[in-house]
Amino acid sequence: SPKIVLETVARPFQKNNMRIWPVILTLILVLVPIAAISAELKVLESHDDTGEKPFHKKCHINITGIFEKGDADEFERLLKRIKQRRQTIEFANLNSKGGDVNEAMRIGRMIRQNVIRTQVFSGDFCESACFFVWASGAERLTSDSSIGVHRPRFKKEYFRGLSANEAEHKYLEMANVVRDYLEDMNIPNHVIESMFNQSSNNILYLNSSNLKKLRKVPFFDEWIIANCGAFTVEEEDKIYELWQKEFYEGNLLKEEKLYLSHLRKKRKDHYQCQNRLLYESQKKR
Repeated sequence: SPKIVLETVARPFQKNNMRIWPVILTLILVLVPIAAISAELKVLESHDDTGEKPFHKKCHINITGIFEKGDADEFERLLKRIKQRRQTIEFANLNSKGGDVNEAMRIGRMIRQNVIRTQVFSGDFCESACFFVWASGAERLTSDSSIGVHRPRFKKEYFRGLSANEAEHKYLEMANVVRDYLEDMNIPNHVIESMFNQSSNNILYLNSSNLKKLRKVPFFDEWIIANCGAFTVEEEDKIYELWQKEFYEGNLLKEEKLYLSHLRKKRKDHYQCQNRLLYESQKKR
């Protein structure tokens, strides 16, 4: 049965929606049995790549597998255990083909309430019901073409037993709940409509343009700017551009080195401020 595993992981270098992991250390610290569930939950301890001791413990939650009934309750218990250890949850990392939409939305509500960011790594996918969890992130990161959507559906055994009028009533009822949830999560209407226009037998993968626009959640972005100042996507792009030039060409101009050093310090200060805000916010929940 699935278990909660505490692991040590290096902090990734981020390039826009892509996060590049230089190294992953799979040092297993604790193994705590939990009730068997379909979506596997892992807690990963996070360490800064700066070599400095963090002012508080940080972790990521890995969510993999298919969502089924009971997963949201297990996720809630997991959050309580993390809070007892006084850890800040930096990200929920997702890799799932979907499952029970109601469970996914319940988990999503808890993620948003606790101001947790969501991400999908390169090579992983977040499809169907998983989209509802990814959408709940205070900030939403992903590699290109890894988020797949389609209209939700009832179990065939249940839906085939309804009359046409009953099916229409039940589907509209369910669709309203889904729309309300996605609107609460600041998902634009055109993305919601694209999802409902896609048959449940197929998957529509959101393009890079949509994913880039979905990364920032307005309330979180403005809250961070008000408290920590802005660190723009353009500045992140510039770090990546200069890092690539330094890595592949072996040298930078003096002005470029100074600017890269300035941007790296600004980013480090920005993320430390952001993590401090998350820690204080989650501590109060």
